[in-house]
Amino acid sequence: MRTLIYVPIIHTSADLGSLAKDEAKRGVADLGTEAWREHQKTVEGFWYALSLYFNYGVDERRLKIYQAFFAKNLSSYSSHFPFYRR
Repeated sequence: MRTLIYVPIIHTSADLGSLAKDEAKRGVADLGTEAWREHQKTVEGFWYALSLYFNYGVDERRLKIYQAFFAKNLSSYSSHFPFYRR
């Protein structure tokens, strides 16, 4: 029997490349400096836990990776995706 493991992706600043500075400014503006730092720590912790799971809990010889993109909430990121308009 196959098992599907659904892993939501939470992007780090490094993933955002040139958008990272603007995203950090918006994060601080929306949440405040302390909450933004906590958010960044949470994201780092998420990736650390995920790496532990996949490094020690999954047989990579039988692993297949699929990527899905759900555009349902993309409107909140329209500044990053100028081609998307509602």
